[in-house]
Amino acid sequence: YYVHCSASEDYYFCTCGESNAQPFCESPGDRCAKQPLFVPKFYKPRYDGKKLLCGCKKAPGEMCTGACVLMWADVHPFMFSMYMYGSCFVFGILSAWMFHP
Repeated sequence: YYVHCSASEDYYFCTCGESNAQPFCESPGDRCAKQPLFVPKFYKPRYDGKKLLCGCKKAPGEMCTGACVLMWADVHPFMFSMYMYGSCFVFGILSAWMFHP
């Protein structure tokens, strides 16, 4: 999620993924209202501005790290290797075409 955050406000990051106000929790407190097994994470940004917050809930913190892509690659190694081979092939063709004398 690409959201605007203010340094003067406190936010509670949803950890269950069921909140209607994603990526923030609807009920900031001890427990989540929708999934009582989950606890919302306190998040206080240092600066005002746009932040890229995790939507897949697989990153270790609130900020998006791309952990979901690495997890998908671990679960689907053949498909990931085919995507990488195809992208390297296309890049090789295009770069040879552009830089060939």
